[in-house]
Amino acid sequence: MRPYGQNGMFLRILIGCGLVATAFQGAHGQPAGGIGNAEQGRKIAEAECLECHQPDGGGTSASLSEIANSPGMSPLALSVWFNSPHPTMPNFVLSQDTQEDLIAYIQTLKKAD
Repeated sequence: MRPYGQNGMFLRILIGCGLVATAFQGAHGQPAGGIGNAEQGRKIAEAECLECHQPDGGGTSASLSEIANSPGMSPLALSVWFNSPHPTMPNFVLSQDTQEDLIAYIQTLKKAD
C-alpha cells in the first residue's frame, strides 16, 4: 500500500494547503493563541495519529515527519489543515489548545535546512 494514498492525493492536498497558508502567513502570522506544548503534542499524536501516520512511513498516510518537511509547511499551514475537512481522515474535532500542541510537536520533526 502506498503511504500517500491513491496517486499521492493526500500529500498533494497537504502541500497545496501549505502553499496557500504560506502565502497568507506574512499578513496573518502564527495561529492564534500561542505556540503549544510539543511534549503534550507528542502524546496526543501517539494516542490519536500514529495508526495512520506511522513514523516509518508504513501507515496509510504520510508520516508526521514527512508532513513536517513538506514544502511550504508552517504552523499556519498546519492550522489550516486541522480546520479543513478531509475525506481520507476521521472527522476529529480538535480544540485550539490540542491543535497548537500537535503543531508544536510536528514542528519539532522538521529537519534543519
